Amino acid sequence: MPFRLKTILGIALIEGIILSILIFLALFFIKASSELELKEHATSTVNLFATALQDAVITTDLDTINSFLQEVKKNRELAYVRVIGTDSIILGELGNERGVDNTFKPDFKLENVDDNTFDVSASISEAGTQFGRIELGISADVITEYLLNARGKIIYVAIVGMVLSALFSFFLGSYLLKQLKKLEEAAGMILSGDYTHKIEVKGNDEIAKTALSFNKMVDKLNETFANMKIEILERKKATETAEAANLAKSQFLANMSHEIRTPMNGIIGITALMLHSDLTEKQRKYLLITKTSSDNLMVIINDILDISKIESGKIEVDYVDFNFRDTLDDLLDLYSLHASEKALDFFLSISPDVPDMLIGDPGRLRQILINLLSNAIKFTHQGYIDVDIKIESIEEKRIVINIMIGDTGIGISNEKRDVILEPFMQADNTMSKKYGGTGLGLSISAELACLLGGRLWFDSMEGMGSKFHLTVAFDLQDKITEYQACYSNQLENKSVLVLEKNEKQSFIVEKYLNSFNVKSFFFETPGKALAFLKSNQELSRSAAILVSDRMPGMEGDVLLKQIEVAGQHHDKNVILTSDIVQSEVNASTRNGVFCAISRLVKDRELFNSLLAYFKGTQAEKILFSPVQQAEKHRLKILLVEDELLNQQVAVSILSSWGHFARVANNGMEALNILKMERFDLILMDLQMPGMDGLQATQLIRERERRENEYTPVIAVTAHALKGDRDRCLSAGIDDYVTKPIRGKELHDAIGRLELKQQAVAASDSSSGKS
Repeated sequence: MPFRLKTILGIALIEGIILSILIFLALFFIKASSELELKEHATSTVNLFATALQDAVITTDLDTINSFLQEVKKNRELAYVRVIGTDSIILGELGNERGVDNTFKPDFKLENVDDNTFDVSASISEAGTQFGRIELGISADVITEYLLNARGKIIYVAIVGMVLSALFSFFLGSYLLKQLKKLEEAAGMILSGDYTHKIEVKGNDEIAKTALSFNKMVDKLNETFANMKIEILERKKATETAEAANLAKSQFLANMSHEIRTPMNGIIGITALMLHSDLTEKQRKYLLITKTSSDNLMVIINDILDISKIESGKIEVDYVDFNFRDTLDDLLDLYSLHASEKALDFFLSISPDVPDMLIGDPGRLRQILINLLSNAIKFTHQGYIDVDIKIESIEEKRIVINIMIGDTGIGISNEKRDVILEPFMQADNTMSKKYGGTGLGLSISAELACLLGGRLWFDSMEGMGSKFHLTVAFDLQDKITEYQACYSNQLENKSVLVLEKNEKQSFIVEKYLNSFNVKSFFFETPGKALAFLKSNQELSRSAAILVSDRMPGMEGDVLLKQIEVAGQHHDKNVILTSDIVQSEVNASTRNGVFCAISRLVKDRELFNSLLAYFKGTQAEKILFSPVQQAEKHRLKILLVEDELLNQQVAVSILSSWGHFARVANNGMEALNILKMERFDLILMDLQMPGMDGLQATQLIRERERRENEYTPVIAVTAHALKGDRDRCLSAGIDDYVTKPIRGKELHDAIGRLELKQQAVAASDSSSGKS
């Protein structure tokens, strides 16, 4: 479209919008004013008539009434006047033919008048007794004609204004176009190789200054071109060679990533689904070996691809909503189990003020922690692994979290301290053979820490263990729920007895209990605990007892029996901390055990168990999980995905949750299905041949706006950068999950949408919307 036409249309459009608003407001106020004047005139007139005829109506003086009516007949605005006595007897009536035949219907607004007569009435009463009423109709012709004339004049003025604006924009556009044409011609001369061509400068306005800047640019080009020409010629060949190599490398990495990840994601996804089915021990063992091998292979593949992306500057960071503690739970449980297999203690301490609801890249955070925890366990043969998480700083909507991972392993020698974070470097040349690994993990972790707004550093001495410190920055979600806010004071003044021999574990548990506002009592040996229970019978009956299965000097079942005897009651009030995860412990078969939790005590898990005990509910219930709080029901889901293997994995996951899933192989097929069927949710792959997920979602939203419908859409994407996030929100996408699809991530996303829909429904209900 020509610039001149754009200018004309732009100014005309703005003028049209402004004039339309002014016309609307002017007509509105004129109509409102006229309607108010008509209403006041009619009301005052009928009240005046009622006052004048009060005595005549009370005494049924028909002569006086008729005389009055004949007098007011001269008023041409009156369509009719009707005097009605008791028992609805008409005592007098006059008006034009249309008015007299009119059935009285009181009017309050001019727009409700359908017979061109504004009807009002007034009662005639005395001492609380009603003797009749006056019905009066005033013709609305004058006001209606006035409004039509006003509308015509306003529209005429608006049209004249738009014509003048169009003429102004035409001349302005012509002037600007002429000046831009000069710039275009000069730029064309430069492109053709004439580096001496300049623009004639006239005046001192912005266009003249632009022309002057252009001329200065030409001078600079002439000055530098001679020097650059030789350098360009020399570098041209080298640049072409490097570009060809980089292009080949990028294409190879892209192809390798796609070709390897697609079958690997299928293997990992199907294996995870099979592990949740009924299996024999041998089958489960083989599948666990397959899963472990697949995960290890994916770590190596990811390391190689990530280091290549880092070198080329193409590493990508997601920007999504996530739950910080949920992100860590499964990961810490897994490495706690690995530590237990090597007879290592695993300690976890999360500061109570660390929030849950953050915005950032949980996948990259997990990747860093996997590298650090894997190394800590790999290079530690005795002692413990220590994870400490706290807030480094917090300011408005930005938080920096400090994560320390310490171990009592082999440490790092002084000569390797400066290179240990470099690619392909390990603390010893023999480590690759002894411990395995690519030597890329720490280098990638350091780079990722920088990309996440933090850094990675360490303190270590050879033979004395290591402490790796990681800081990462995240944004706070708008609806952030702080740790303390979740737990409030629901356990305030409750009592908890703790039997734990390890001083560090006791310190961590005590910190959590203090944040719950409970009264806690700690004992290092069974003897001290039993003596306290015997001497405090009332407390022992009501308190929860947190018992480690590693208490010295007494077998577990014997200790539990002694606790029951000491308390002299048979209620289950023991919460057992064990190396075995809770799902593998049948607490009901053990005397006095209310429930069992992992020895890797987490604040949320401990709180839920204690609250369940004191409220008499099931200990396994997670009380503060938004997904589990959401109302569960069977959903009808449309899965839009072009890869067959990904379809099978996603459908299997959804089916295992009781949902019905229908598959569309591409965006166009999805649109055709949606024309015939309604769905509760759409899972939309973003990268598909032909019509991608963004285009399909935009078309879906356009159709829904026409038909007054709405279906939530969750995007399935390999990454979600800030720019991608904005584009997806603009297209109408509600949430994200990343590939490969993980059950928990998808479950949480569906739960968030269910909660959002419930909140909207509740809001509509409270505001009276239907």
